[in-house]
Amino acid sequence: KLKQWYQRRVRGYTQFKAMRRQIFSRVLREVGWEKRETDGHTDSLLRNMLIGTLGVSDDREVIDKCEELFKQHVSGDAQIAADYRGSVYRTVCRAGGEEAYNNLLELFQKTDLHEERDRIQRTLGFSPSSELKGKTLDFALSDKVRSNDTPFVIAGVASSGHEGREQSWNFVKNQYSVFSYEVFWRLFVPKIGANRLC
Repeated sequence: KLKQWYQRRVRGYTQFKAMRRQIFSRVLREVGWEKRETDGHTDSLLRNMLIGTLGVSDDREVIDKCEELFKQHVSGDAQIAADYRGSVYRTVCRAGGEEAYNNLLELFQKTDLHEERDRIQRTLGFSPSSELKGKTLDFALSDKVRSNDTPFVIAGVASSGHEGREQSWNFVKNQYSVFSYEVFWRLFVPKIGANRLC
């Protein structure tokens, strides 16, 4: 809730992001990007959390690194480690605009692995463009997305910030007749409606 409060107050949220960059960038330098032989499960979780948090906090060094890794991943030169691939996707989508969005869609279409598809479809909503967020919302109702995954694709848009919450909430209200009672009240309202009010 603190994050949402700051997002509505841009100046305060800018300062909040600067504080996160200062704290977490030092920790990421200690943890590193590469998996070590001594790493345990919590080290992998920490690395993923640090990359994701610094990415949404506009840390230029992390964004540049994510874009480099993503470029190699798309070209097939190297694979992004699965442990933090989702955080890299989200950072690149948030910073990369339409080109990154289209590259992610292409990766989605090329893979048959549901885990990878799910990772990508939850990321698409983080594009800063309202147009691409709208495209993601339409994509969530397409036959390319499993019906039980639809709420999570829409929730990805809602998780992208205040504008994303408003856009996804309006979309769900306008498409209310498409969803079953159970899906709407058990999945959409807790994930989108409640967040919008906080």
